Amino acid sequence: MTNRRYVDKYRPRRLRSMAGQRGAVAQLDGLLRGGKVRGNTILISGPYGSGKTTLARIVAKAVNCQTTGPGEACGKCQSCKTNISRHPDIEEINSAEARGIDDTRRIIELSRLSARYGTRVFILDELHQLTPQASQAFLKDLEEPPAHVAYILVTTDPWKLLPTIRSRSTHIKLGEVRTPELVKFLTKVATKEELPFSKEILTYISELSGGHIRDALNLLEQLASSAADATTDEAKELLPQLQEEILGASPAVLVPKYVQALLTGSISPIIHLRKVDNHEHFLKLVVNFLKDYIILKKEPRMIDDKSMTSFAKATKGKITDDIDSLVSIFEYHLDALERINRRSIEPLDAADLVVLKSSQLLSR
Repeated sequence: MTNRRYVDKYRPRRLRSMAGQRGAVAQLDGLLRGGKVRGNTILISGPYGSGKTTLARIVAKAVNCQTTGPGEACGKCQSCKTNISRHPDIEEINSAEARGIDDTRRIIELSRLSARYGTRVFILDELHQLTPQASQAFLKDLEEPPAHVAYILVTTDPWKLLPTIRSRSTHIKLGEVRTPELVKFLTKVATKEELPFSKEILTYISELSGGHIRDALNLLEQLASSAADATTDEAKELLPQLQEEILGASPAVLVPKYVQALLTGSISPIIHLRKVDNHEHFLKLVVNFLKDYIILKKEPRMIDDKSMTSFAKATKGKITDDIDSLVSIFEYHLDALERINRRSIEPLDAADLVVLKSSQLLSR
């Protein structure tokens, strides 16, 4: 076996190799086969670790394949064999760093160059972080790309993009991968790596990862390195510790911990907030989590989510289940996001304020 990390070694190279995301894969396959990638702006949105950038790279390679024509890349022609970082027609740009008007002008200038393999593809990660001036300068090109150009926008926060960009883009939405699909993917990886882990262990890893492929692969790899011969019971005992070590700052892990502490009236969630890189994104995840929890408390049959059910069972009697209080705390988070979006408060300050208001509410 090679020493490459699982997340790199098992990164899908073709649409049909993606775990889950069937709707998104079908949409992209249709665009490729219909010749609708060139001269188009595609918006791929979804939570972290859901495969957004992977899909963008697959599309970029497929549209420039010299052998198979529309659809999947062959993986054998010169274009397919060229690494994306060295590919003459594919530019991958982190808009969180290249976010100014000069960066935008450089991209527009590059887009005017002819393509060696047919289509110049610009993968623009986190485009919503461009400055307002840069966004305006980019608007015309994103609305009407040159015929030989494809823009692929990758973001966790599509609602932050200018409405005109969203409306003119072909929007592909991703979500967390469902446990059965993730178990199937991990089973293939475990078989190739000759790992003896049972389906029960792989299911447990899938649930711990919260539907995030990257986290699941990291957990599987660490378990393989730490205890490849572990029994099911031994693995279940070890995995939470590995989860804490590997995914300690992962939103999938932090959100339930934050919510549990928050709903006790404690101000300790402020500590969790210091482990977060993107507080706005974190608050959005908390909003979704709280919404599902409130629905579960009101109408249990409406929520078919094992991780949420497990959370409710584990915290029963330990956190507030007063619906009025839960709704108020839910609204605090929505208000914080609105203020962040208006740029009237720093994201961390808004998050801290939510914790303090929630604590005050529950201490009455």
